[in-house]
Amino acid sequence: IENSEKEIDDKTVLKEQKSSSAAENKKQLAATEAEKVENEATLKATETECAEKKLSFAEKQKLRTEEIEAIAKAIEIMSSPEVSGNAEKYLDLSQRRQTGTALVQMDDGSQGIRLRIKEFLVTEGQRLKSQQLALLAQKIAADPFAKVKKLIDDMITRLLEEAREDAEHEGFCDKEMGK
Repeated sequence: IENSEKEIDDKTVLKEQKSSSAAENKKQLAATEAEKVENEATLKATETECAEKKLSFAEKQKLRTEEIEAIAKAIEIMSSPEVSGNAEKYLDLSQRRQTGTALVQMDDGSQGIRLRIKEFLVTEGQRLKSQQLALLAQKIAADPFAKVKKLIDDMITRLLEEAREDAEHEGFCDKEMGK
């Protein structure tokens, strides 16, 4: 009888341990299932976001390509002989290309020559009391295409920067999606 009671006690303790272990395993299973549902929702949201950003990237790339083509066309038009042929008709004296004004036209990228020419014309304009020379000096000082050049350079820089950022982002999305 003693052995039977001891066996009953041992089996009771074993049963309680198994019940406790089963309850703990059920809690772990529920927590794991909840985490799985949460991870699946996050995955779905990430996939949707990456798909949207991929479409946005493609649209931006297309837009940038069109903008670069438009800039190239504008440069082509501005440097075409048809436009340069109308210089006599539409440009001021300081903007015209004439064989006698080679010094004014020299532009090696430095503003030093333009500044010296402007100062010379101002001085001579005052000495000769010539308003035309003073006006010519003002026109030479103001580069008529400086603003256009700067805008084009800024646009190209911005487009290249956006393209780089988009490429980095697409790389990140591809990495996250495991492609």
